[in-house]
Amino acid sequence: MLSEPRRSWNRSRAPWRGLLTLAAVAAAVGCGGIAQRSDTTGSGGVGGRTANPPTRLVGAPLSFSPTTHGFGLNAVAADGNPSWLAARVRAAGTTTGGDAASATVRGTDGAEWRWDGLAPGLRYEYEVLSADVAGPVLLYSGSTVTQRQPGDSFTFALFTDSHIGADLAYSNQGDPDVLSAVSTEARAAAPDFVLHLGDMLDFHQYGFNDPPPDASVTRAAYLYYRTLLGDTIGLAAHFLTIGNWEGEDGTYTAEEIE
Repeated sequence: MLSEPRRSWNRSRAPWRGLLTLAAVAAAVGCGGIAQRSDTTGSGGVGGRTANPPTRLVGAPLSFSPTTHGFGLNAVAADGNPSWLAARVRAAGTTTGGDAASATVRGTDGAEWRWDGLAPGLRYEYEVLSADVAGPVLLYSGSTVTQRQPGDSFTFALFTDSHIGADLAYSNQGDPDVLSAVSTEARAAAPDFVLHLGDMLDFHQYGFNDPPPDASVTRAAYLYYRTLLGDTIGLAAHFLTIGNWEGEDGTYTAEEIE
């Protein structure tokens, strides 16, 4: 499945694009299993952590690097302290699994997990929980497939040139509606994994192949990309290759890459 959601300079734009912000994305995401909470604990803490557990995620968790015996999972908290996130995994169709594992925190809002000791070529279901002191709250339930054995058949969905920028109202870049529609079709095919061939992001707004002005712009575009893919990345591992908008041409300095 191929995605080339590029827009021309003169393409008319839906009015909501100019109003959409990352805050709105975080608040509006309806990916499967996201729970809203109104009883978030205030100041204080347990074990040295601020008692501010997340109430929702930005888009779906992203599964990555599947092997024959495990896979990784990344989630971005839309609010709260990601150290309160936990996740557990079980073989699809079963009701028992391992205990919930605490997250490895990445930055201010990221959480990651890695599971090993799984069987090859099986779909595993996972749950991301907000480990509140009052009890765990389900934020997302998804699944992913471990790598199949050599010689076994597999399925995948192919994306390319999504060109998503930090400002969805800007015209000379990818079309978010097209990416979402293609992602929905890919999800219906239930692939083992998703492969993106490059130019995942786009920064024409700042020049041709010029780096964006700061890292917050890159991060905003990436969070939009993840959100626009919807539940697809919550149900299939995501692989990517490097395109020129990600710096493959080698013209970025070390400072610009940093």
